[in-house]
Amino acid sequence: MGFANISRINELSIHEFGHSFVNPVIDQLPVGMIETSTNLYEPLRPSMEPQGYANWLSCVYEHFVRAGEVMIAQKMGSKADADRLLNSYIKERNFIYLPLILQELRKYDQNRNYPYLKAVESAIIRINKIAQKIKRTGNSL
Repeated sequence: MGFANISRINELSIHEFGHSFVNPVIDQLPVGMIETSTNLYEPLRPSMEPQGYANWLSCVYEHFVRAGEVMIAQKMGSKADADRLLNSYIKERNFIYLPLILQELRKYDQNRNYPYLKAVESAIIRINKIAQKIKRTGNSL
């Protein structure tokens, strides 16, 4: 787990602490909002299941927690760490919705009158639009 590595301990702590904020907010979304985009999980399944994310909801939680990690690294003044995390999460771990989520979280960060729940909801709406487009056209990710 990297417990002898201070950098890894910091990342793990931020990650796990992030769940205490992210999961309850996602759980507040209107019923069915996450389910609307479940078709997006299938192309991600081969890369998500080995990481322990066996369904779309857990994948969504992880996307938002990891987006928070990137934001925190930036806020702590480490652009290099933020870039490393973002690139690793997208390219190596297939968290492909991070850029979209980060766009919404940056709106929240820039305007504290824009609630975090609204940023999450807006990101999910955008993700749902992608899911609907895929269903209509028959294309894949």
